[in-house]
Amino acid sequence: MDLFVLGMGINVNSDMRRHPELLGIATSIRCQNGGEWASREKVLADVCNRLEYYLGLSHEEIFTETSRFLLFQPEQQVKAHHVLDGIKFPATVQGLTENWRMIVRGLKKNKVHAEITIRTCTIPIQELA
Repeated sequence: MDLFVLGMGINVNSDMRRHPELLGIATSIRCQNGGEWASREKVLADVCNRLEYYLGLSHEEIFTETSRFLLFQPEQQVKAHHVLDGIKFPATVQGLTENWRMIVRGLKKNKVHAEITIRTCTIPIQELA
């Protein structure tokens, strides 16, 4: 492949309390740093430096390196949203495939799902069922 397009959004100094629709699913560097402002230029430089580092690694090295820092760990309870059919369900993280798909097992369905988005659970998983 000769061309890659990477798109990402980084909430740097946003006050997430001003965006109630995003509470629980988004944060910002400022919020994570106790309200302390972050330099956008430094954040961009850090992102570019890390991207350059990771672009020099093999697929296996990247997978091993980044697996240590995953937000969602095996056996973690999450809220899942199936992208294709819109169904939302409580689930448990099983892991990642080698092509970076998150695998979860639905609690009421004995089925592994791959085309999903997931969010952390802030309430007991039983209350979602």
